[in-house]
Amino acid sequence: MPNQVLFIEPQNELKFKVDFTGHFEQGNTTYMRLTNPTADTVLFKIKTTAPKKYCVRPNSGMLDPHSKVDIAITPQVVFVDSNEKYKHKFMVQSVIAPEGKTNIDQVWKEISPDQLMDYKLKCVFETPGSTNTHDAGDAAQNDATKKRVAAETDAKPAIKEPVEALVSTTSKPDGPQNTVPPLVY
Repeated sequence: MPNQVLFIEPQNELKFKVDFTGHFEQGNTTYMRLTNPTADTVLFKIKTTAPKKYCVRPNSGMLDPHSKVDIAITPQVVFVDSNEKYKHKFMVQSVIAPEGKTNIDQVWKEISPDQLMDYKLKCVFETPGSTNTHDAGDAAQNDATKKRVAAETDAKPAIKEPVEALVSTTSKPDGPQNTVPPLVY
């Protein structure tokens, strides 16, 4: 199999932003740029392990010599199942267009596998503030939880009175109410 002739950006990973619950953020389109640095016309196809979960435009085409194309990849689901999050991958297949062939579909049908050039990219789902791209969601969520618990622990006053003393007591119909102000956390 020949080496990929296209320059593909990003090189290894397609990053998608998700919130702490695993839901894609609104307007979460990721772009891949294909550049043809050769003097040949190159045909390309974009494939994925999760075809129903992404809209890829364009998902195939022809790149003239020394030209570029931006591929828009938009998630079609709102939630990334944690069991699937390391399984989503994309592959760019390309082939140098044979001289005189104008029917692109026919070229793809007739091409032998040893002429195809493949390039694989994995999907990474990033949560806000994450730094570790592989376990970004889990690490960021764990860090956020630790910070929240620490902040809540520091902010809680030490309660020395019995719990019964903090509960409002009922008043007599004609008398004033005897209440204790609520604690503020």
